[in-house]
Amino acid sequence: MKSMTYTRSNIEAKLDQLAQIIAGREDGRVFLPLYQRLEAELAALETAESDMDRILRRAADTRDRKFAIAA
Repeated sequence: MKSMTYTRSNIEAKLDQLAQIIAGREDGRVFLPLYQRLEAELAALETAESDMDRILRRAADTRDRKFAIAA
């Protein structure tokens, strides 16, 4: 099975579509678990992006400190 990677804009577009479906249907509540899952995926993506930013900053700072000590 092929793994799919979704972007923030993909997830947000699907959340928008689901919100319209949920709001527009009497039985829209049945789609709530899917909506919640997509919200969780978006939060995880944002956390991963934040983690990567923090890691890259630390790596750059470490490199800067290492070169400053060597000089």
